[in-house]
Amino acid sequence: MNDVDSKSEQATFYYRRGRTKKLQRDYFGAIEDYTQALVLDPKYADAYYSRGLAKQLQGDHAGAIEDCNKGLLLNPQDADFYIVRGLAKKTQRNYPEAIADYTQALELNPKCDLAYYNRGLARTAQGDSVGAISDYNKAIELDPKVADAYIGRGNAKEDQENYSGAIADYTQALELNPKYALAYYNRGRVKKFQGDNVGAIEDYTQALVLDTKCVDIYISRGFARQAQGDSLGAIEDYTQALVLNPNSAVVYFNRATAKETREDHPGAISDYNKAIALDPSFVVAHTGRGIAKYYQEDFKGAVDDYTQALALTPNDADIYSRRGRAKEFQGDHPGAIKDYHKAIELNPKSDSAFYNRGLVNQAQGDFVAAIDHYTQAIELNPKCVLAYYNRGLLWEKMGHQEKAEADFEQYKLLQDYFPLKTTM
Repeated sequence: MNDVDSKSEQATFYYRRGRTKKLQRDYFGAIEDYTQALVLDPKYADAYYSRGLAKQLQGDHAGAIEDCNKGLLLNPQDADFYIVRGLAKKTQRNYPEAIADYTQALELNPKCDLAYYNRGLARTAQGDSVGAISDYNKAIELDPKVADAYIGRGNAKEDQENYSGAIADYTQALELNPKYALAYYNRGRVKKFQGDNVGAIEDYTQALVLDTKCVDIYISRGFARQAQGDSLGAIEDYTQALVLNPNSAVVYFNRATAKETREDHPGAISDYNKAIALDPSFVVAHTGRGIAKYYQEDFKGAVDDYTQALALTPNDADIYSRRGRAKEFQGDHPGAIKDYHKAIELNPKSDSAFYNRGLVNQAQGDFVAAIDHYTQAIELNPKCVLAYYNRGLLWEKMGHQEKAEADFEQYKLLQDYFPLKTTM
């Protein structure tokens, strides 16, 4: 045996051993063997392909592209190189070049369902749901037994707000693979969009049976449970999500809102504190903590939190209105009026700002101005029940009994409505 044959056999040995290691997910070991094969045979195109794929799986996307480029110099008609390079570019979010690679792969191999599938993913990421669905359709036509293609098409249909079509695709994916947690999760998400919280919870629960470590599923089920009025169940889900990821400001915020619905204001404040510690620029956490402090009658603390929120988002009419209400309870009527005025300036359709400003006018004895502001609140929100009641009181005090009785009658008709936002 001559030296060339010996090197070729050794290169084949390392290549085959590398493939075995890759199947065992020992990507580092596989790359070492493929590299040794290429040292022995620098024109070993399959070794470049396999090493590029292993690098892609290991997260070395630039290295994968480099190997594919070298492999294409040796074998420019191999569609697999374009697919792996497209995968690497897609992972780098270079979607136009990824699509170009998949398209080239399809020119070389028009029956490659994998290329259609991956081009569909890239087109979905680019916002081209129409093109993506076309690609997924072709992938399914070539191989109708691949659940991932139905998942991809379902995602694209979601983007088009074709929720019934998305559910049908996720259901088909589950028929092909009944243990596909992602399909249950996606179907649950769409059911939540449709307002079917019960169905969403069922799907999320099944997904968690299959994947107990997925933070997103616990969060999503928590949302659905909270929407169903099951705040305790929501808190349990958010707590489990925090066990898996204790550094999520969003989950602490979500748990705080669930605690608020149970009137656990101290618990909510504790969670808001953690959310803010993790993300000091989390505006809604500052606002939420201010609301919780307001309910605890810590009006100074509420004002401080609303002020911090306004430093982060200075054009939020709702926060000005809330801060005005807290200032009002502090006895700072001029400061409250100033905040309500700013809220109305930013949002002339803010019924709560008009209502709250009417309260200040009423407290100051300016009944005419108060009635005017209550009236504007009612025009903006005909269900602003307390505006009818307070305006009726003022009409009565001013001797307009008929108007007062009309407002009291309207108040009785609407008294089941509880306008939280007008009392903040």
